[in-house]
Amino acid sequence: MAASRFLFDQAPEKDIVTWSALISGYVQNGQPNGALRVFLEMESMNVKPDEFILASLMSASSQLEIERLLIYSINILINRAPLPQSLRPGWKAPKRDTESWALGSSGRARVSDA
Repeated sequence: MAASRFLFDQAPEKDIVTWSALISGYVQNGQPNGALRVFLEMESMNVKPDEFILASLMSASSQLEIERLLIYSINILINRAPLPQSLRPGWKAPKRDTESWALGSSGRARVSDA
């Protein structure tokens, strides 16, 4: 992946295809954290993900067992929403009590109904 990243960095113009290829490459090589880093970099440059990138994100989330990212991937596919802070790597829930678990469960139920 180092060679792929080097070539990507050297490209004078990066379009959705080059972003998608790099993200997919990280996922296919068992490096989901690399895929997430590239996705966050892409998002910071205001590049909107397409369905291929979202499919790669879903695969990365399954490799990492990150349910929040999977829910986000589905949400962005529907709404094209920006990545909320709570879904960024390293974010920790402020508290885990009955109320937060209930809210999380209802959010998952709404996504699965969509």
